[in-house]
Amino acid sequence: ASSMRRQPGSSIKGFLYAFALDLGVLEEDSEVVDEPVSIAGYEPKNWYPGNKGTVPLRTAIAMSINTVAVKTLNEVGPRRFRNKMMEVLGISDRDRFPQNLSLALGSGEVTPMELATLYGVVLNGGHRIQPTFVARISDNDGSVLWQNDPGPEGEQSLSPEACAAAVRLMQSVIEDPEGTA
Repeated sequence: ASSMRRQPGSSIKGFLYAFALDLGVLEEDSEVVDEPVSIAGYEPKNWYPGNKGTVPLRTAIAMSINTVAVKTLNEVGPRRFRNKMMEVLGISDRDRFPQNLSLALGSGEVTPMELATLYGVVLNGGHRIQPTFVARISDNDGSVLWQNDPGPEGEQSLSPEACAAAVRLMQSVIEDPEGTA
């Protein structure tokens, strides 16, 4: 189960927004527009009927608005986003991530550990840290029998400021009344 590749769906949006914040495409207090979208024949729909119009980015993230995510990826560039994910994951298999706008809605393929790696970058202030299944093994008395050495902190993949803003924005999924959590 841990090595099986699956489409991450909307869970990829958090990394997309962190990357867009890092590039300056969006700011934490940005207003975005949920409207019908047609880009080169691609017409994403939201999970709810209609569109909300102009909303704060926080609301777009809380509601997992597809049109905003696709427009964001269009501004970032699908190739640029795909390359950033591949860089963070340390992979070279380009076939796993389509170079089109459906990538904003999770059409690529990742394992659960790879998704954890992407979010780990955001939660670690932009530093890549390799996640592990087992951190330590203790006996009944609490004595550590074995502890994983996480190794050196990885390179800075995103700015700490963008990551902090992304974390604050993603909290809206739980905190906002319209959040999808």
